[in-house]
Amino acid sequence: MRTLLISTYPDFCVGLRYIASFLEKYNHTVFLEKINPLEGKELIKVIKKFKPKVVGFTCYTRKVWDVLNAAALVKHFFPHVKIVLGNIHATVFYRTILREFLFVDYVVLGEGEVPMKQLLEYLAGSRLIDDVCNIAYRDQNGNVNRTKRLEIFPNLDDLSDHPKLSMKKELVVAHYHKISYLFKGNRFKYQDKTDIVTSRGCPYDCDYCSEACMTDHRWRAQSPEKVVDSIERIHKIYNISHFNFQDALFTLDKERVKKICEKINNRGLKVTWSFQTHPKHIDEKLIRIIKQGGCVHFNIGIDCSTGLAMHAHRKIKIDYVYLAKVIRLAKALGLTVRANFITGWWGECFKNVFETARHIKRLRPTHISIYPLQLIPGSKLYNKAIKEKLIDDSYWLDKKNSPFYLGIFLGRQSNIKNNIILKVQKFILSWVYIFYCRNIKGLICLFIYAVECKFNDYFNFVHNYFFIQRRSRKFHDYS
Repeated sequence: MRTLLISTYPDFCVGLRYIASFLEKYNHTVFLEKINPLEGKELIKVIKKFKPKVVGFTCYTRKVWDVLNAAALVKHFFPHVKIVLGNIHATVFYRTILREFLFVDYVVLGEGEVPMKQLLEYLAGSRLIDDVCNIAYRDQNGNVNRTKRLEIFPNLDDLSDHPKLSMKKELVVAHYHKISYLFKGNRFKYQDKTDIVTSRGCPYDCDYCSEACMTDHRWRAQSPEKVVDSIERIHKIYNISHFNFQDALFTLDKERVKKICEKINNRGLKVTWSFQTHPKHIDEKLIRIIKQGGCVHFNIGIDCSTGLAMHAHRKIKIDYVYLAKVIRLAKALGLTVRANFITGWWGECFKNVFETARHIKRLRPTHISIYPLQLIPGSKLYNKAIKEKLIDDSYWLDKKNSPFYLGIFLGRQSNIKNNIILKVQKFILSWVYIFYCRNIKGLICLFIYAVECKFNDYFNFVHNYFFIQRRSRKFHDYS
């Protein structure tokens, strides 16, 4: 069946490439496109060009209204086309979406490969709707129904060997605006990269994360052979030399990582790669192994950096002394390290902000990212906020972004204005950078710029000033 899978700007969803590759194994004709939802004429041209019977959209929370507007446009001009939504936001709010937006015909719940294949078989008349797993739809009476759950998650090696490759290079290459300076000043310098996924799921149960909605806390991984096969194939076809592993926890199985590095070296692949992990799953021995395997950068999700937040959210205690040694070794070997922190946990106060700053100063990563705590649909934090009547599902019927959650930090106000929160975040960031950088001139520029610009511009300014212009400062020395 002719199927068109659409991702919205600016990034192309890597999951759609895997779904397309899987569907093509069963003789479905699948097209992939990246669409600017504001360009309606462009979308109509794409539909006329490919003549699909099914159009699928990936539905992130931050892009939900772009997706809904695009889906409504397709249904208006091509009423015979079936509209399918998937991904986390659609999975969590499938009842609201199907009830409020009648132009949406089906919602895929959780991982998309198997349900999408079975749905296409149903639409082709070779399967009953009751035999389709993890699908939500409206019946003839307009009631929203959900089909049976997919009880057995398929082995990743059986799904697809690699992302769909018969596509335009611009759908494979990921151009991020940060890439131009993320590695600037280091000997590793590249611009073209692609995202791949070698494992799914995460065994942890963090309050702010919605990963469990898609994978049900089950961690599954591709074999090292399949991983390196994908890397080699993409490298040869598209001449892409950097790969970003989008796994939630790439180093959970360290032996698997070791084998991947060995196979990359044995095949003589001249590629580099990056990944993200948890502090518990990185050590000095692994750092030396991944360096030899071509790794140039990794992100560490520290998230809760204060004792209060650790206790409240059942996070694993972090040994900051040992983690600092690991980061020091990584930098000495030429790797760059980004440490990610989240501020705004309930119960936090400004002394906890200074505690975070002290941890940053001790760790001395190459880069840091500090994010406000947000309510992500499907997370435990979101469910807690609903019980406390800080939010309800009707919030998403308007064109709004994911709200910040500061809890006691701002007195548990039920109606917190985002501009107030942004001011608090600016204050937090400023003091963190004071502790981290000890640069009075930079601090003055920081406050002046914060008053004159939006939050995003302010955050980019912080990165550009401290991590490009000032990269020669002592805290960047690998010694």
